[in-house]
Amino acid sequence: MKQSKQELEDIQNQYYKKHSTRVKPDGTLKIKRDIALKDLSFISRMNVKNLYISRCVNISFENMTSQSCEELMVNYCQLKSLNGISQFNKLKQLDISYDKLQDLGPLRNMIFWTYQVFNIMRSLRYNHLAICLI
Repeated sequence: MKQSKQELEDIQNQYYKKHSTRVKPDGTLKIKRDIALKDLSFISRMNVKNLYISRCVNISFENMTSQSCEELMVNYCQLKSLNGISQFNKLKQLDISYDKLQDLGPLRNMIFWTYQVFNIMRSLRYNHLAICLI
């Protein structure tokens, strides 16, 4: 469903109030503060084409719901390119446990996988991780 220009503007303004960052005209959004994973699903409605997350930013799973998980998966699971996926096994142990994700049911494994992807991509870049949105 296509959003009206006004709806899109409202969503972007809402996001700006909360995170003090705007989507640039070319579709780029840079995140420099800690962010909850549920907010990454929220930005899928903001017409973002390139997402940059600073290396120092923590991505938390607080208050995730099945719906926000699903939105996140639809938008981020099929990344156009995953450079360095071979580095996957060399990754340090993650600081999140499956226990924290139990209430998400069958989506928890997908979320955990996505979190690992974020970490792989973060470890391969010097100052940010870039996610190519579909």
